Amino acid sequence: MTFGWVARSAIIALACLGAAVAEDHARAELLTDRYEARVGALIDGAQRSIELTMYQANLPADADDRHPVHKLLDRLIARSKAGVSVKVVLDAGTPEDGAAWPSAIAAAYLAEHHVDVHWDEDDRTTHTKSMVVDGRWCLIGSTNWSFSALRKNREQSVLLDDDDLAKRMAASFEALWKKSRAVERDR
Repeated sequence: MTFGWVARSAIIALACLGAAVAEDHARAELLTDRYEARVGALIDGAQRSIELTMYQANLPADADDRHPVHKLLDRLIARSKAGVSVKVVLDAGTPEDGAAWPSAIAAAYLAEHHVDVHWDEDDRTTHTKSMVVDGRWCLIGSTNWSFSALRKNREQSVLLDDDDLAKRMAASFEALWKKSRAVERDR
């Protein structure tokens, strides 16, 4: 009789553990071919804050509003105009890159539309591609904001609904933000 009770307890405990693990796994979403749509919806749904760190946000000079990077940047601008705190840190490249750096046009575009955008510190490459939304959603992956990454490459990113990870990522972002410098807006 004792064995039956122990066995039933073990089965119940394993079932509960399995449910908890399944619940944790349901909080993670793998974004491959859905990155652009899912990240766009995540930005559109932001209520309080967006903290984006991106190695490259490549907006070509001749890009129209149908370009995938243009669309993502416009979504950030729209949320900023709606009162959401939007902060972006982009890798600055090297002094030799100057205006030729792929993110230069995107940085200027965001700054012109009053989005808080910074260049990272000069002595280190920021190769991160991540975003924290509303202190809850964490996006981490390989996807730069470029036409190639969004439409041609095989990229992989993960979207996590994790308050604890979001707090740690936000703290890391704030540390980088303090070391970075604002992109100046053309007057």
